[in-house]
Amino acid sequence: MADIKTINNSSDIMHCFEVIHTLRPHLNEEQTIACFEQMRSEGYHAVYVEDNGKAMAYCGYRFITHYFSGSAMYIDDLVTVADARNKGYASLLLDHVIEIGNKKGLETIRLDSGHHRHDAHRLYLNKGFHIHSHNFSMTLKK
Repeated sequence: MADIKTINNSSDIMHCFEVIHTLRPHLNEEQTIACFEQMRSEGYHAVYVEDNGKAMAYCGYRFITHYFSGSAMYIDDLVTVADARNKGYASLLLDHVIEIGNKKGLETIRLDSGHHRHDAHRLYLNKGFHIHSHNFSMTLKK
């Protein structure tokens, strides 16, 4: 039975490490915890789907406001562990966070997705998302 659970602490993050590492392979366990704690201090929230005691999918999001889109939820991360894809876990999480956005009276939900993530794009389009812009970034020197 699949259940949606809220991430409350570093122990919960470690329970989800395999799933998070699927999307963010450049982070080790220590970096994942440190990044989560920093993001959480900036308003990051996270939920996951657990099935038979194992984390299968993960979603991290935050609430933001922009001139161009008003009050919004920004989804930073949405991922399913590789051997559990196409079982509806990401869809379940997406429905959950959409419900949160609706209950909070938000105007939009936004996310960015890599060009190569075709299955994810299909899910987003099927859920009613639209492609509105290109995302540009610049890496700054440290």
